[in-house]
Amino acid sequence: MKANGQAVPVQGAASTAYINRDTNELYLTLNTTNGTPVIFDLWEFKQAPGRFAFHDARSPSGLLYKHVVHGQLTPFTTRACGSTPTWALEITAYDPAQQTIAGTFRGTVCSDPGQRVALTEGRFHRPFTLSP
Repeated sequence: MKANGQAVPVQGAASTAYINRDTNELYLTLNTTNGTPVIFDLWEFKQAPGRFAFHDARSPSGLLYKHVVHGQLTPFTTRACGSTPTWALEITAYDPAQQTIAGTFRGTVCSDPGQRVALTEGRFHRPFTLSP
């Protein structure tokens, strides 16, 4: 993955994916080697491959990235970008028998003071846990 054009490697073994079988919510945490996690909360997941593009701040789905600003981890979210957040998540593979999920992502996240981070070239391939 890249954050503002800089490579930020994801630690696969330290990342997690959960799918709520009652609500179909996908909750994905990708931990990076520099300690800045990327967290997805996707309520529109249909337990199948698909593309999800978001441009509505009222969507219950969201993307959170914790970015280092002045030596401190600062939360950046799609909702803080105002009325037109832009992010996309594509589930390229979903295997319920093997309990694995893979995909790509990109988007812009913002902090409350108005700073922006562009996340690009994001990829994941993770085992997932079903709950409850």
